[in-house]
Amino acid sequence: MRGAAALFLVALLAACQPTPSGTSVPASPSSTSPAQGRLTTALQALVPGYTFEANVTLAGSVATRATGRWVNGAGEFVIAAQNAELTYRTVPPQAWVRDDQSGWIELDSGSPLGNPIDALLKPTTLETVGEQGGMLNLRGTYPAAALGLSGDPVTVDLALGADGSVVASYRTPTPAGEAVSETRMTPASNLEPVTAPTAG
Repeated sequence: MRGAAALFLVALLAACQPTPSGTSVPASPSSTSPAQGRLTTALQALVPGYTFEANVTLAGSVATRATGRWVNGAGEFVIAAQNAELTYRTVPPQAWVRDDQSGWIELDSGSPLGNPIDALLKPTTLETVGEQGGMLNLRGTYPAAALGLSGDPVTVDLALGADGSVVASYRTPTPAGEAVSETRMTPASNLEPVTAPTAG
């Protein structure tokens, strides 16, 4: 699953493949706009290391919560859903899940999550909504597949904080009711590196 990094990327509500691990934006008319430039700068600043918290609410109740860190393209995070908790570690292209009884187990399917930065770098459209107190608010549209979803393009609200944080949120209908995803990424230094776990 592409879980924790969004139903903006935490698509814990849908099984899907991880996004590419690149962090560059292909040349396009939108990539030269002021809004795109600000978004790209904010996201690229997170690449060396950041912590994140992602929450998905479904019909008004928290369905999934994920917290963790990304360091130079590798990540470790804890996902809590349905009264269960799992720890994932990904050092692309490999990924592992930690089992309380067996320890770390490598996943055959590779990385279960894409880095949240990857999907957010490439909106189809992007506009500035407003700026106040050092907070820049943008609104973009993204292909549903980029967020691990299907159907029509998704509108994502993006808040770029003066502290370097990026918050992405969006709403999408599901058979169980409206799902709301919000992911906050905060730059952090001196994070413990994410490395491949020892066997067992």
